[in-house]
Amino acid sequence: MNNEPLGPKDPTEIKLIKFPFARELDGATIAGTPTVTATTHKGTDASPSAVIFGAPVVVGQDVFVRMHAGVSGVTYKLRVEATDSAGNVHVATELVLVQTL
Repeated sequence: MNNEPLGPKDPTEIKLIKFPFARELDGATIAGTPTVTATTHKGTDASPSAVIFGAPVVVGQDVFVRMHAGVSGVTYKLRVEATDSAGNVHVATELVLVQTL
């Protein structure tokens, strides 16, 4: 996880967030559909999981997650858990600041 949040993302925008797994997979591939969760890292949102827009998409060794809406002033933590073809589980996170631009 990068300590600095991505963004800012305006609440009206839909953004594609990339989670690269190449270094961790060591030649394996991502198997199945990764699990995505969203929580608040800083600030208050009663429904942080609502920022996840649709299902994650796997492209090669990357997972892409679409994020929409959000509460201005809140930093969200997106967490992706992916299982690889060898049965190993990998986790990646990103912080995203939502702010009215």
